[in-house]
Amino acid sequence: MLRAIGSSSAYIHAVIIIQAVISAVIGFFIAAAVGLAIVQATANTALPVLMTPGLTVILFVVTIAMCTLSAISAIVKVTRIDPAILFQS
Repeated sequence: MLRAIGSSSAYIHAVIIIQAVISAVIGFFIAAAVGLAIVQATANTALPVLMTPGLTVILFVVTIAMCTLSAISAIVKVTRIDPAILFQS
């Protein structure tokens, strides 16, 4: 839709990447909260789950990278779409 109303390619790329990063951050923090709950629930069991700060940082970076790569593939697809298709019924 942005392309159909005349937005620049750079603006469209920025919007898609920002949406991907926001989704990654929200998803990561939800998953981290669930992970911390699991760590707490298994702390006094025979097989406790460990979540170190280093592992958490690595997972955050990997999450951002995956979502950014996904956004890049979406950008490739969006730039190939003809804007006139949006107005066909």
